[in-house]
Amino acid sequence: MNHSIIELFGKTITVTLMQPTDFNEINQWCIDEGWNIGIHDSEIYYKIDPIHHYIAKTNESIASLSLIKHSPAFFTLGPFIVHKSCRRQGVGEALWNVGMTQIIKEYPDAHIALYAVSEQVERYKKADFIPVLSIQRWYIDSSQLISPSMSDQCTSISNKLIPSICQYYQNHYVTNRELLLKELILKPKTNGFVFMDDKVIKGFGFIRPCVSGFRIGALIADTPEIAQTLIAELLILAQSAPVFIDVPGSNLHGIHCMNAFHAVRAPQEDTIMMIKGTGYSSYLKQWKQHYGLFSLEIG
Repeated sequence: MNHSIIELFGKTITVTLMQPTDFNEINQWCIDEGWNIGIHDSEIYYKIDPIHHYIAKTNESIASLSLIKHSPAFFTLGPFIVHKSCRRQGVGEALWNVGMTQIIKEYPDAHIALYAVSEQVERYKKADFIPVLSIQRWYIDSSQLISPSMSDQCTSISNKLIPSICQYYQNHYVTNRELLLKELILKPKTNGFVFMDDKVIKGFGFIRPCVSGFRIGALIADTPEIAQTLIAELLILAQSAPVFIDVPGSNLHGIHCMNAFHAVRAPQEDTIMMIKGTGYSSYLKQWKQHYGLFSLEIG
């Protein structure tokens, strides 16, 4: 796609592909909206897929929509936002139609996943997205925790470990995430631990800086005890800053794990995972050992 032209209420709107420099402005809109985005997340999304981020402009940028390709069969909806001055004018709907039409044209059988706040669920249902999974937002006050001694089964994640972690990750996710992992460990103040038992990976987790505090995720573990060990090690790196984590409702041990750290629920920030496309039940089974999503843009 080179560009599309939309005529809307006497305005000519041009939709083009976003360039890396466009993300600075869009990220600031997200921050102004109160979204606690990862400091380096947009750089990672662009690395994963540089050709499905759309921006609408008149004389200036007015809206953006990111659709991130993880494989020909699976996309996620990244930041979708309209500038405050242009809302309720049909701009978002017009941009949505351009982006979704392009994806469906290129990949007619692809599944698309998104994470919607409760008030937007009905809107996405009209676009044939189906609610499939609740996501709970939790906050942990890392300043109140006593630092544990380092577990001898936890090892800092290095580039050398990425292929093994990627293989473990792929057992719990719908696509290969090697590029995500490689990009993640390059980012400042981003750290991860892997839990190993007799040289076999049993879990891993990352912590990275956000606009406010830190996010833990992705976090996957074979047992709740392993998840708690990883969280305890990751919290040391938060240096007393607030930490948040998004826990899939399909993980029956998630609440117990959060309670172990006196985490506080933020139900007003909960989301619903929704999927467009059929035959996704096997994908949902992979979430049962997820204790923290990477983000609400790419799961």
